[in-house]
Amino acid sequence: MMRLGISEYLALVKNLRGMVYFEDEEELLNWVRNRFKYRNLGIPASLKPFIKVKKPFVPVDYPFDSLLRLRDVAEKALKADLKFIDSLILASCFVSPLLLIGKEAVDKVVNYAVSVVNTRLDMRIQDWKLHLRIADYSILDLYAWCTSHSRKLWEGYDLGNFIDERKEVIEKDERRYWRLGRGRGKERPFLAYLDLVQYLINDLDGLLELPKEETVLALAIVPAVVITEENVPKA
Repeated sequence: MMRLGISEYLALVKNLRGMVYFEDEEELLNWVRNRFKYRNLGIPASLKPFIKVKKPFVPVDYPFDSLLRLRDVAEKALKADLKFIDSLILASCFVSPLLLIGKEAVDKVVNYAVSVVNTRLDMRIQDWKLHLRIADYSILDLYAWCTSHSRKLWEGYDLGNFIDERKEVIEKDERRYWRLGRGRGKERPFLAYLDLVQYLINDLDGLLELPKEETVLALAIVPAVVITEENVPKA
């Protein structure tokens, strides 16, 4: 059963440029507002009480009721903040990169990353525009492969091969970000690859009880962009 109308869901998929996860970071949220003033960024329902929801932020909901059951399975497997789990699942469902806003949010999430891309650049606005666009390409270009690949779990696919193939795809995608290593500044994370399904295979029975065609929407590899005081331009 769909929780959003199909036309509403498709419109959001088309227009969202990111899904956000944040802690109490008003200054950085203002920076994000200014950078995305003509774009839409998704806010899960669990984060709405902590922010004034106005452009560019738009509320988003789970497109299928069955994904709320996935949320429960993910909470058990990751033992993580439900607000983060919502942001991660919805980033995949809406084919959007995840924006991690603030050091506290980054510190909570980076432990779940399967790979991290560091930067030494003193990021200018031009650098941000370029690499945010690259992050958008990352999830879009990988999405069909990831969802098709995730279906293999319902077919009894070898788990060792499954994980190795996901890691190989991530290693290839990391090459998009080669420019980030050219600076001479302090090394720090710029992007984390999050892959929910690599955690859920530890509770495979719980995952496989869910409807395949709806669940795989939430099982893409999600690039998560780190937005901290260290990373954003000062001017």
